Amino acid sequence: MAWSRSFLRALVHQTLPSRFLSARGLRTKLGRSNHGLKQEKLQYAIGDKKLRNQFLEELAAIDQAESLIIDDKSKVQSNNHVGSSSTRLASPLAFNDPVYSGYILPFPDKFADALTAEMEFDPPIRFTRVESDVEYEKRVSSAKLYQENEDKSASDDQTAATGMQSQAGAGNINVRRVKTESPDPFLANIRGTSKSTPVVCENVPDIRARRREVIQNGGTVGFVPTMGALHQGHLDLMKAAAAKCTEVWVSIYVNPTQFGANEDLSTYPSTWQADLDKIEELNKSLLSAGQSRISTIFRPRTTNVLYPYGIEGTSHVIINPELTQILEGSSRPTFFRGVTTIVMKLLNIVQPDRTFFGQKDIQQLTVIKRMIKEFHLPVALECVPTTRELSGLAMSSRNAYLGQRRLGVATLLYKMLSAARRAFKSTSQDQRTRSLLIDSAMKVYEAEFDQQQKNTITNPQQAVLFKLDYLSLADPDTMQEIRDRVGPKGAIMSLAVAFQPLERDSISDTERLGINGDQTVVRLIDNELLGVDSVTPV
Repeated sequence: MAWSRSFLRALVHQTLPSRFLSARGLRTKLGRSNHGLKQEKLQYAIGDKKLRNQFLEELAAIDQAESLIIDDKSKVQSNNHVGSSSTRLASPLAFNDPVYSGYILPFPDKFADALTAEMEFDPPIRFTRVESDVEYEKRVSSAKLYQENEDKSASDDQTAATGMQSQAGAGNINVRRVKTESPDPFLANIRGTSKSTPVVCENVPDIRARRREVIQNGGTVGFVPTMGALHQGHLDLMKAAAAKCTEVWVSIYVNPTQFGANEDLSTYPSTWQADLDKIEELNKSLLSAGQSRISTIFRPRTTNVLYPYGIEGTSHVIINPELTQILEGSSRPTFFRGVTTIVMKLLNIVQPDRTFFGQKDIQQLTVIKRMIKEFHLPVALECVPTTRELSGLAMSSRNAYLGQRRLGVATLLYKMLSAARRAFKSTSQDQRTRSLLIDSAMKVYEAEFDQQQKNTITNPQQAVLFKLDYLSLADPDTMQEIRDRVGPKGAIMSLAVAFQPLERDSISDTERLGINGDQTVVRLIDNELLGVDSVTPV
């Protein structure tokens, strides 16, 4: 039978000294006699009474003190109102382990199972039974260290901690006051530090200190580097990391060294608060499902944090130009130099177990894969499939620059790739030639191009001008062009299309526009794996 919260509180206070709540106060609060409460306690008693009472006494101490985390293993002697015998508390009975986003317990699994079922926590709380008292002490010690460092680094509006001591009988309980995010103080106290708001680190020493804590706790870090302006594609990367690691770390930094001479760094969207809100919402979903969460955001305070000698004085990581000066690199010659430099810096700083990149930036993924292998970096590279809009358009931070008119035409990239995919699947291996696959995609491009040229004359309020930058059919390992037939290992078709600003005279008063009023050139990329199940992780 499930316990209601009111009954649970009554049961708690029946096992505690009167300093927590007087008998009169208890009767006033619940409108019933002590005798009735005792009878109700006996009626609902299940399982191991001693263990349950230990737990309930712990909860009462937390409930009474308003958002307290019991964090000491000292013993407490107290009188029991139900009988003449006394009970000794073992504190803490359940200790929050931040690495596993759950609680570690020094007692049997069957009680943990009953506890989880009867308390009806929302979101559910993960309880883990450790193998031995020594392991329990080790995990508690590590979790304390984690929390102490988190208290120091978290912002004032996230954590307010003050030390305090509370006397109970012949022993002491050492507690620390913590501001929680939950609207329900009772559940907030149980959840402790398993909250949706990640810690934000702005410098390298803080990140490395947190990394040491994760190592001490035996956890793993999945790292997702971003430039902010987060969308569902980024969140899917974080979900993939949460499925494989005990902690997810995210970096948000707009890297200046990967912007070319004709690319305006200052116009790149900066949406910090919106990004943080999205991460917190995702964390709530992950926590409710009992999964790992995004625990840390690395948001460098200044450029000097990552470039201590300044942009002009920095050293660069340069990968073989056969891979970096083609496709994206042909029109953006310094792009991959900037990418490899910043990713190398971030991997050295964070030292993750795994790092997660999206398939949409397929050439970037291949370059990073080459860098990790060539420099023997101790990190696994994971490729996450491209996240798409319902229209098929690959999600990108740059899509925000597209208003309704250009967004409608931007599906061209997906349509071209889909045509090539159909041609690939409908033919046998010896028929899968470069000309067949490229021509299939180009027919779609040319039809749309001709239509938009007509619109400029007959229907300018619907016209969208664009230009194909490249269309590639390449080897999945080297990104070098396939000149004849596609071999057994398949191919990658990739493309880039630049969408031109709208003609100002063609914009109506009611037209929904993108950032900068659709006056920015927006270059979109996409790709399709043809006969390639996935990009092989490092």
